[in-house]
Amino acid sequence: FHDVLEAKARPGLMDTLVFNAGAALWVAGKTATLQEGAALARDLLRSGAVKRRAAAVKEFYRPA
Repeated sequence: FHDVLEAKARPGLMDTLVFNAGAALWVAGKTATLQEGAALARDLLRSGAVKRRAAAVKEFYRPA
């Protein structure tokens, strides 16, 4: 899981995740094309934005 959040997972796994996330972004109307969705998903993973968001969600749901 941490390898994925740091964009260091095996290439096949990363491609599959990026494709699926890109498709979700496209279907949700966040991008005009599937290719743009995949590019955005890859950029978000590489920039650390996904890792930061996952950490924020984990912290939010942490018991007090």
